[in-house]
Amino acid sequence: MNYLKQSALFLGLVVFIIVCSSESDNVFDPWPIETTETLDSEPAWSPDGKQIAYNHGGAEIWLLELETMTSQALIPGSCPDWSPDGKRIVFVKNHDIYVIDLETDEETQLTFWGQCYYPSWSPDGERIIFDTITGSEIPPDSAGIWMINLDGADMTQLIEFNGRQPDWSPGNEDIVFVQAAGASAPYTEIMILSVMDTEIERLTDNVRDDRHPKWSPCGGRIAWESYGSGNDPTSGVWVMNSDGSNQHLLASWAGRPSWSPDGSQIVYAGYNEDSDTVTLWVMNTDGTDPHPITHPEDYQ
Repeated sequence: MNYLKQSALFLGLVVFIIVCSSESDNVFDPWPIETTETLDSEPAWSPDGKQIAYNHGGAEIWLLELETMTSQALIPGSCPDWSPDGKRIVFVKNHDIYVIDLETDEETQLTFWGQCYYPSWSPDGERIIFDTITGSEIPPDSAGIWMINLDGADMTQLIEFNGRQPDWSPGNEDIVFVQAAGASAPYTEIMILSVMDTEIERLTDNVRDDRHPKWSPCGGRIAWESYGSGNDPTSGVWVMNSDGSNQHLLASWAGRPSWSPDGSQIVYAGYNEDSDTVTLWVMNTDGTDPHPITHPEDYQ
């Protein structure tokens, strides 16, 4: 069934989406210990492979230079995503979508309403998709996934109500996103929207919470974070083929995956048992050689 025709069915899910959203909506939960401090999350690999933009402390975007392994603060905000040419970053600040030019430091505000999160740049560099949640500033039928031009014009709603966390495919034809599994289901699944014909395909079908899907550079695979109830050791970063086949765990107690431009590695938010913190980790795409690349002492 076309998802755009299901709005009545999912009216009851609006409360669920609100509960899952706040200014700190960018935190993976749960970790093995409730006292875990999330230092670094939301990594996004630059198109040239030389930098990683990420959220530090839940409130700032930092840049990690991979050649020197040094980090510096860029701008207040969260949810960074690079433009295809690597010259700009789209991000969230004060619940709105902004773009910063990395050469001039000029900021452009694209949205002026609602509570907006998770922007994703189109591969052709011309448009940005993002999600909104229902709040006091916007009517319920405005929540969902939207598309906007870089000049702020032609804002179009693609998915209504409970569509969240979109990511544009490398081929510019499909959008992977998160959707609540049903009117009474307290968990989410991974879906794909065909931009051309608005058809929806469900990729995951389980009783786990599946979130934050990211396409591989070639478009053949999707990484995402998935977790069950309690301290489930299979909670972490998973990967599957783009048709939903071959789903398997890559890293436990991990979230927010982002692929390297050459498709050989995945950067993610990983758990440090010795310090009970979350920082950035990198692993090969088969799950081997996982290791942290930012550390708690980096900020002392």
